[in-house]
Amino acid sequence: MMFKLLGIAACLVVAQAAHLKWSDCGTGRTALTVHDIDIRPNPVVFPGEMHFDINMTVNLKIDLLFVDIELHKITSFGEATIPCIGDTNIGTCKNIDACNILPRIRNGSSVVSTDLGLQIDKLLLTALGHQGTCPIQPETIILHNERIQLQPIPGALAAIASGDYRITMKIKDDPTSDDNIGCMTLEAGVRRKDEPIVGR
Repeated sequence: MMFKLLGIAACLVVAQAAHLKWSDCGTGRTALTVHDIDIRPNPVVFPGEMHFDINMTVNLKIDLLFVDIELHKITSFGEATIPCIGDTNIGTCKNIDACNILPRIRNGSSVVSTDLGLQIDKLLLTALGHQGTCPIQPETIILHNERIQLQPIPGALAAIASGDYRITMKIKDDPTSDDNIGCMTLEAGVRRKDEPIVGR
């Protein structure tokens, strides 16, 4: 489900400014509309506690959900692309099977902690009254001041250092297609608890 991916991405790239900077980059038919999203504190520190709000609408039934992600680190010298890191689905990756992300996290076959998957499962059940699984039915999802406990960033994700990032997520229902059914760009930042706060 797209909310799963948003939750995981938000845990890896989070706002540096007073509010999360985001924009809708969708074209054509839009199966998913994000009305508002905010993450606190800014920046979110790993490990630590993240609070977030989200208001989004699933406009159409989605049987299959694939995501293309572009991840760039923003520096004073420009942007550097973060490549797809192994089979983690983190970095600049194509055709991520979003329907199977949470099961992989829950069963321990993902670099993302099992605990995070269980927390997202609980949030979905509380907010929606059901588990987040495919197919995804049309509905409005509103979460306010929800909390997630973040673990330290694992060593396998060493490329994700403290700093500012831009992430673009394009969702599609066909992995062979370049057309998207929803798109969002976030400008965000992360900081490890053991690293000092420094400028770009």
